[in-house]
Amino acid sequence: MRRIDCYVEENKLAVEVKSAYVDGRQRHLTQLRKDTPLLAQGEVSTVIWILLGDGSQKLKSLLMGAGIEVALPADRRLQHVYDMFRMITLADSSEAELLAAVDSLFAAGLRSLIVKHLS
Repeated sequence: MRRIDCYVEENKLAVEVKSAYVDGRQRHLTQLRKDTPLLAQGEVSTVIWILLGDGSQKLKSLLMGAGIEVALPADRRLQHVYDMFRMITLADSSEAELLAAVDSLFAAGLRSLIVKHLS
């Protein structure tokens, strides 16, 4: 089962947000392998990985090669989102609190990034 950070039902859009540098560790590759069939089977129309802390060129190439879009916040305009995300991921929070914080972040800033990305 794939647990997606954010799903926009009206667009069948799956969004994965990474708050720190992503280097392509096994868990990232496992997520990538789970995202690919979602696209192929039409369960989602678009998968976007938002790399707030950037990522290795190898991983970005693997993602793009699998049809997954990669978004990086330009000019650190989303620094407040990055800071909030780091704070909640480092905090000793329950799953419900983390999901609520992700929803808040999505509503606060990531929605505009995704909408621009799809336009």
